[in-house]
Amino acid sequence: MTETPVAPGSLRRVIEASELLALDGASTEAPEAELRAASAAGGGSLLLLRFEASWKPEELERAFLLLDPTEGASSTAGTLEAQVSLVLEEWSSQRPSQLPTLGRPGAQARFSFAPPRTLRIDVTELLR
Repeated sequence: MTETPVAPGSLRRVIEASELLALDGASTEAPEAELRAASAAGGGSLLLLRFEASWKPEELERAFLLLDPTEGASSTAGTLEAQVSLVLEEWSSQRPSQLPTLGRPGAQARFSFAPPRTLRIDVTELLR
């Protein structure tokens, strides 16, 4: 899929997640929101991110979710598919055993581990 650039002079905003929870394939909390590819390959991983909506959908040209590899990330060959869904109910990182209901995946991307690089997923349609 070719990404359409935004118009010249567009305002670029970087919004950090205000809350996050990472769970490995065994539904146990992962340290410091780190998801390991081996865990994902074995049974899936879940990363919940909360963003404070500071934009109006009609003003949004493009939106991307960026996930950076951790320092020293393995460069072992392999690929994974990442899916992005909206969370449909309240959740809290303080209650990791109570997982919220997720909507249908609205964005996805396949990525390889080698070399380690930022995963960039277009989430524009999810946020409009």
